[in-house]
Amino acid sequence: MSGKPVLETPRLILRGHRAEDLRECMELWSDPVVTRFIGGRPLPREDVWLRLLRYAGSWALLGYGFWLVQDRATGAFVGEVGFHELKRDTKPSFAGTPEVGWGLSPRFQGRGLAREAVEAALAWGDDNIDNDRTVCIIHPENTVSLRLAQHFGFEPQMDVVYKGGTMTLFERRRPSRAETACRGLLPSADDSARPEGHRVPLGGARDAQSRTETTTRVPGRTR
Repeated sequence: MSGKPVLETPRLILRGHRAEDLRECMELWSDPVVTRFIGGRPLPREDVWLRLLRYAGSWALLGYGFWLVQDRATGAFVGEVGFHELKRDTKPSFAGTPEVGWGLSPRFQGRGLAREAVEAALAWGDDNIDNDRTVCIIHPENTVSLRLAQHFGFEPQMDVVYKGGTMTLFERRRPSRAETACRGLLPSADDSARPEGHRVPLGGARDAQSRTETTTRVPGRTR
């Protein structure tokens, strides 16, 4: 778990994946509702296991990756959110740019939890990923994700062809330091219960590989 920060929001905990998460991740990625616009087909067990290995590799090699999202009150599995750089064979290419993604279990959709999870991930990324540009690709019929991306300032750039299908490429620029400071990230109230962890400071270290597991609280905001 070294190098994977733990993020906390009013309703969620975002933590690194573990090998024992395979069953719940299988339930997510074998659901045709979830994969309708993400790959287009339910994933078999082997492919989901490869996803878990990819997440671990991303944190180890790039210093960023995906989190497993849990309900803060019950510990229930909610979904996944995070960053990767997959060297996607798109035309045109956006290789080298961190890409944000998210996927929630259908039973947790429609509650604003995706927005809460993505907000926490982007806040962490703004402070810790050494790139001013973040992208995402979204199927043009995925209206829910299109609205969510635009809510966080992702702007459509162009259509890209990926694995025979057409996706819309969105781009978001890192907010200014003043805008970042206004988010007011706070240390978790239960940091004392996590002796192996420490808070990631605002604008903090970008070498996540060298850090132990960390905890950051992202407070809720009035919209």
